[in-house]
Amino acid sequence: MVCSSLIFHYMDDYSSLIKKINGMLNKEGQLIFSQEHPILTAGEMGVILSDPSEGINIKRYSLDGERHVMWLGKEITKYHRKVSTIINTLQENGFTVEKIVEPIPSQELIEKNEKMLTELQRPSYIVIKARKGANK
Repeated sequence: MVCSSLIFHYMDDYSSLIKKINGMLNKEGQLIFSQEHPILTAGEMGVILSDPSEGINIKRYSLDGERHVMWLGKEITKYHRKVSTIINTLQENGFTVEKIVEPIPSQELIEKNEKMLTELQRPSYIVIKARKGANK
């Protein structure tokens, strides 16, 4: 099993990464990973509006590629991929997608922190479970 938390959106060559992971796994190995949701990585400079009612910047959603964002006062590089690119690349490299989760906060968490309401407007993360084999 290979598990990865919030790394894949920093990798420029996603296809090569998935090929390498496939080569590391036994014939029924699993890959479970999370990454920033593509709806958040879509915009230039990673603009997320502070008021969820204003929406989010998805003007470049359909264009996979490099994005530059400010994080902790520094510019960093992330790589945006459409959901279809993520899933199709897995399948093209011998994986079968078993589950996709777009986590949302519980009502209890929302009651403790109203900022969590934003997470009901759009997901911040996507979690994917895939299994090697049965697809090629």
